[in-house]
Amino acid sequence: TVSATAFAADLGAQVNLHSRLRFGAALQNYGSQMKFENEGDDLPRIMRAGLSFLIPAKYATTLLFDAPYHVVQGELRPALGVETKGGLMALRAGYKTGNDAEELSFGTGLSFGWSSLDYAFGLVENFDSRHRVSLSMRFGHKGKVEEFVKKKTPVVLPEYKEEYTSRDPKWWEKQPTEA
Repeated sequence: TVSATAFAADLGAQVNLHSRLRFGAALQNYGSQMKFENEGDDLPRIMRAGLSFLIPAKYATTLLFDAPYHVVQGELRPALGVETKGGLMALRAGYKTGNDAEELSFGTGLSFGWSSLDYAFGLVENFDSRHRVSLSMRFGHKGKVEEFVKKKTPVVLPEYKEEYTSRDPKWWEKQPTEA
């Protein structure tokens, strides 16, 4: 048997710029070349940055912008998306540029505590379609968070005259519906 090997790592960070605006950046697939016998190929390295903005509404609606730069190909392939969450269900839609295969997609997801089931329908060129189903599980302890990681930013909304923090599980319901 023959095999190919490579070592790679991903590194990312996210920061809250405002109570409703987040910025994130990541380096993906950075490491050695994929070696097969005496030949090597670069891994598909990606440098990406993105923004998300939570729209104050009855249901938590987030606008997303992603700007992945594919290093090996030298291509920037921006994408836009929107996600609306209500209870256990999420509805999603997105548009990718610079991708020959799938540009427009729609989907839904159901969350069950530490796991979720997601479905997406993507339109592919020549009116073909692609269906994706995924089951995700999040591991880790939801309990104690180290003190230096916690961020309490109390906000007082004049319409409600009450205080809440972004860690309040239903904080979006307490936000005004008009900006």
